[in-house]
Amino acid sequence: MTRRLPGPTPSPYAAAVRTYRPPAPLTPTDLRLHSNEGMLLATDWLDVLRDLPGEAISGYPSAATLEADIAEAFNLDAAQVLAGTGGDDVVERALRAYLCPGRTVILNEPSFVMLNRYAALAGGEPVALPWLAGPLPVDDMLAAVDKTTAMIVVVSPNNPTGLTATANDLQRLRNGAPSAMLLVDLAYGEFADEDLTAPALSLPDTIVIRSFSKAWGLAGLRVGWAAGPPDVIEQLRAVGHPYPVSAPAAAIVSHVLRRGRSVVNDFVRRVRRHRRLLVKLLTVCGADVTPSQANFVLARFDDAPWVRDGLAGMGIAVRAFPDAPVLGHRLRITIPGGECDLHRLCGALETVLRPDGVLIDSRAPGSSELADRLARRWCRSVVSTATETTYLRTVAADLGAGRCWFAGTGVDAIRAARQAGLLPLGVKTPNGPNERDLLLAGAARVLTNLRQLEELLP
Repeated sequence: MTRRLPGPTPSPYAAAVRTYRPPAPLTPTDLRLHSNEGMLLATDWLDVLRDLPGEAISGYPSAATLEADIAEAFNLDAAQVLAGTGGDDVVERALRAYLCPGRTVILNEPSFVMLNRYAALAGGEPVALPWLAGPLPVDDMLAAVDKTTAMIVVVSPNNPTGLTATANDLQRLRNGAPSAMLLVDLAYGEFADEDLTAPALSLPDTIVIRSFSKAWGLAGLRVGWAAGPPDVIEQLRAVGHPYPVSAPAAAIVSHVLRRGRSVVNDFVRRVRRHRRLLVKLLTVCGADVTPSQANFVLARFDDAPWVRDGLAGMGIAVRAFPDAPVLGHRLRITIPGGECDLHRLCGALETVLRPDGVLIDSRAPGSSELADRLARRWCRSVVSTATETTYLRTVAADLGAGRCWFAGTGVDAIRAARQAGLLPLGVKTPNGPNERDLLLAGAARVLTNLRQLEELLP
């Protein structure tokens, strides 16, 4: 027998990380409130592409014009600005430029999930300090500084909490750790009450990260930027790819910078207003909401996995954190930028958390008995003998139930309930479709018996 020789092995730094795959339900969703993207605000971006010369596609791109436009828009020198492939790229450059084995980076937990990955890939060691409520724990961060500290990272508003630092916090960190690079990630800075860009850049040895993916609504272009002292920016430029931004992406971003600032400001004001409305509704529904200054809120629920699944059953994706114990029973919900999307989200949350009616497919075992029990409890429960969309909508209306759940046994029934605006739950039966098919049809969850439905009800 021929003995197989050992194959190549990853470096220990690469082996220390796993592929980044945000958790997503199998149930299909069409309203993406799990990634903190902004709305597309530029209505004439196609015109920009039409005007691009052919050389912009056939030749390697230069980010010089874009960097000059960023510098002009934010009152900086072009030498202070580096454009990258999204904020992730410039964050990774900074960590790669200043970390190595034997060096540490002080950051917060929870925070931007990629920070630990980039630190590990650089061979550095993260020192994570809790920040789940209240002001930035500056004293704790300074107490952790030692001779190995190469960098301190502050994300404000912090992701996923929405908590913010202050200019005084940054000044204290800068004074207390003069030999460490200070990295200030302001990807969500437009939504905060205080813009920390200028205060941060007034400090020595400080890098600021900004993004066009959030308030500017251009996440698909993957453009972010870093600002800092010219020698530091040149170091970040040296450790990254030479052509980080494509010519089409750079052209669109430059166009939006020159002509779209007022639209972005209007969008930010709308998000802040929607944020207040969403926090009020979540509080009324019994959730514990972390004060946020970002385009998302972090809320704690008694049963966060069910809220996530219930919203998915109504076509809405929100972010859960099953691998982060510190975020147990919390969900991050992106603030919708549009009025219709906000109305849809609020209606779905109320349906999941405060249902006022239940329809039960007559083919589900025990349907009549459960309907009788629920009727005594709510007087708004009925067994449904047909499962067409119009019929289900009519039955829910006759019940006077505006926030209705539906327990169905078939794929067509689940689809009809979803189209009728009901929260669909699949019920497995001996000869019915399997769990995967029910979930793919749109079921929030698949139950093995109707007792489980009772357990879900508030």
